[in-house]
Amino acid sequence: MKVSKIIFIAYILLSPVVMTAQQMVRGVVKDAATGEALPFAAVAIKGTTVGNSTDFEGKYTLKIPAASKFGTLVISCIGYKPEQVALSTVKADQELTSSLQPVVNAINEVAVSAKSRLPHTIVMRVIDNIAANYPVQPFNYVMTYHDESQSIKGNKTRDIELFLFDKTGYASRDAFSAFRNRNYKIVKSTSNTTIRTIGDATTLIDELLLHDVARYSGNILQPGRLNDFDIKIDRITVIDGDSAWVLSYENKHPGLLSTSDWNASKSTGSLVVKMSDYAVLKHTVNTRTRLRNELDQSMAVDSLARGNSLREVSYTVETSYTKSNGKYTLKQISYSSPSENLSASVTVTNVKTEAVQEVVGREY
Repeated sequence: MKVSKIIFIAYILLSPVVMTAQQMVRGVVKDAATGEALPFAAVAIKGTTVGNSTDFEGKYTLKIPAASKFGTLVISCIGYKPEQVALSTVKADQELTSSLQPVVNAINEVAVSAKSRLPHTIVMRVIDNIAANYPVQPFNYVMTYHDESQSIKGNKTRDIELFLFDKTGYASRDAFSAFRNRNYKIVKSTSNTTIRTIGDATTLIDELLLHDVARYSGNILQPGRLNDFDIKIDRITVIDGDSAWVLSYENKHPGLLSTSDWNASKSTGSLVVKMSDYAVLKHTVNTRTRLRNELDQSMAVDSLARGNSLREVSYTVETSYTKSNGKYTLKQISYSSPSENLSASVTVTNVKTEAVQEVVGREY
């Protein structure tokens, strides 16, 4: 009786260890004919959205949810026959080796489908994990704004210290809610020129904040518009010791709802996504736009030719995030337009999640 009880207790104690060890699957995918590694092969649990892709050495890791521990792992790549592995047969600490057979004069439809949808699946996982990765509580950003422009009046530089209050954090991303719940005040402003007109006082602060892509929905990170984007995996890189996907995309239907620019005619960009938690580390967008006047709601301001004349210009906006105290927060948003001789940026110098100070309205 005592022996049986000891065995039972040992079973209870050891079972979670075995199950935990089986939650992570590691492996390598190779070409069966040449033995060479297959980068960007798709590795997914059949019938679910859980998946990953191999790196340049054909290696991958995949966390297996408890509900899928008896599922089937599907390894596929364009031009190769897919392989299936029963997860129940995978032992703890075992590294799987999958040798895929090339398909002669044919492309396997299952492989094509899995490969082509993988970038969209990655972006969808980014969207699903925003609430887990970014603060969803009131907070303050202490920020600096800087811009430089050249016009017929000469060169102008300006520096502004900002204090921003976000009432809800990254919990709600629709444009109206984000605009309503974010307010800021100007603490200090310096310029090398005297402000004489409204145009002299105009800043790009609001337009820059629209490119906090994890906070606002007018960009690629919106589930209802993912099919409007052609997305590709460019490569896998390492940033601060962590693996990350580098995705490139083209916006097939550029406009206000997908670029935050009223007059966008073309938009391409890139996303750097951390593989372990699907957090956005960097977003870059290149936009070509048309109508220029300094009070319209688009990024380009045309400091050289004021007025409403139609003039096509291009600009680039880069947004970066950093992790602190377990959450990702905004690091910097920068704007540059050589055709307008204009650049601007907002940089976060401090994040306050305790003793948060409320700000009412926005100062312009």
